[in-house]
Amino acid sequence: KTKTKSNLAVVGTILAAIIISLFGAFYFALNSDLRQAKVIEQSTIPVLIVYPFQNINDDKETESLGLATTESIIANLSRFKGIRVLSSSTSQAAKKLNLSDLEIKNKYAAEYVIRGSIQTFGEKSQIKIELSKIETDDVLYADKLNFKTSDFFDVQDSIGTEVLKHLQINEVVGTVSKSWAANLGSIDLFTKALNARAEWRKFTMDGHQKYLDLVREIEKGLRLQDSVALASVEHMMAGWYGWYYFQRLRMNISTDLTADTNELRKWVNIGLENDDVDGYNLASLSELFYLSKDCGKAKAHINRGIELGGTVDIYNSGGIVNLICGDLENAKKNLKRALSLAPNDQGWFVTSQLVVTLYQLGEVDEIKELIFEKIDYIDMPAHMVAIYAAIQIDDNNLDEAKKYLEVANKKGLTEASIFRQFFKPKPAKEFIEKIRPYLDIKKN
Repeated sequence: KTKTKSNLAVVGTILAAIIISLFGAFYFALNSDLRQAKVIEQSTIPVLIVYPFQNINDDKETESLGLATTESIIANLSRFKGIRVLSSSTSQAAKKLNLSDLEIKNKYAAEYVIRGSIQTFGEKSQIKIELSKIETDDVLYADKLNFKTSDFFDVQDSIGTEVLKHLQINEVVGTVSKSWAANLGSIDLFTKALNARAEWRKFTMDGHQKYLDLVREIEKGLRLQDSVALASVEHMMAGWYGWYYFQRLRMNISTDLTADTNELRKWVNIGLENDDVDGYNLASLSELFYLSKDCGKAKAHINRGIELGGTVDIYNSGGIVNLICGDLENAKKNLKRALSLAPNDQGWFVTSQLVVTLYQLGEVDEIKELIFEKIDYIDMPAHMVAIYAAIQIDDNNLDEAKKYLEVANKKGLTEASIFRQFFKPKPAKEFIEKIRPYLDIKKN
């Protein structure tokens, strides 16, 4: 019994020393300015708080275990760019203020909360964890782990990894990522893949470069895995490199159109050899924009991808293909299906295409339901803000229209960006002419 207490004391002392050295400054800031926590601005990136883990034992020898677990999970989840994890100081402030889940939601715009506890029985310990959605009070993930106290560090990493994987697949990205999780072989590469996807979707120079950096890290990681044959790495990377060259061409940043088009064609052909959804997804848009420019071929790739198992991405591409090829009704149908499969449409990626389609169809009421209450979200794209303003023009709310056209302008709205989002020249020109009397819109 004395030996057990001695072991626990050693564990507690080590953990306390680590935490005091790393987070001493944090405690000072927390106690001196507790009520100045910044309210998070709303966006499509969900916000999560890890509420400080409860130490059931309530003794000084093990009190640091709860804090160490909280910090480990925050660090683990923060690797993923698809969620915003509130800081340790915010977590501790919420506890000290004894905020309810609803108060946490209202104060920090948090959508998810993780709560848990840790209990020690001699040389054995137990961690319980629950992930809940605050608005519905639904428990989305729960686990309980029994372990030797000496294995504490391994267990806290393991439980953080499991809740991260659940969030990635079930709450943020959706089933499109399940095959990636299986093929990439590690949570580290899987997280890098999802972060790369998020960077690509930004369609910015910074995002483009970060995407390439992450893709190279993924390739390097695959080549180091004993379970992955080197000959298969090229096929596994086809989509990643294909989308890189597609984006270079789409953003008009290519310095050698012929070379980049040839690279795109090469990766498309390798991807098609895989006969999977990702390969047909890349092939559909590449075919339409830069290769044959044939609607029939693009639609054939979409149909094959849907046959293999419809995902958010293949339905989204199907919507774009139909929009460009003049089939607005099927574009709307595909985009709505994509949206229904996306647990969280981060960055309005699918919604933005759907709104453009609905606007061309004149279905304003659906646009109002989709975005009007969220028009002030910080990541609302410029062209969607402009569409909101255009509807205000039609409703003769001119002050509101001018206000939000200025917001769109500050977000980078240009004639070129409208043409890129509307895809077809005629509706893009008509839209520009509608807003031009109220905004001196730049060409590029």
